[in-house]
Amino acid sequence: MRGLKTIGVFIALIGLTYLGVTFVEANREEVILEIGRYRHGPSALGFVVMSSVLIGLVLGALLGSFEILSLLMQNQALKKRLRKFEQAEIMGTPMADVAPVDPLAEGNPKAFSITENLP
Repeated sequence: MRGLKTIGVFIALIGLTYLGVTFVEANREEVILEIGRYRHGPSALGFVVMSSVLIGLVLGALLGSFEILSLLMQNQALKKRLRKFEQAEIMGTPMADVAPVDPLAEGNPKAFSITENLP
């Protein structure tokens, strides 16, 4: 079954590539790209558009992967804490010995104290 999904994705990518090449061919108007002081000579409009789409996809994937990696590391830390709690429950250790009383004690920047802003 896994191979069938791969074939479908491959066919979709070939179709999208064909549409991209057709788009570039249909938009041959010459444009000059200016970004600040940088000036790039005449290029086909379709090429500029498809290049910007590709750059946007790559940058979006990079930024998304950083978020996913941070969530993965946070998930692993929580799994370790859960294992500690499960071991403590099996061994009969009181939870106060395992869990920190102050959530700020572990250096969690997202943790906060309710009494922090009280007068």
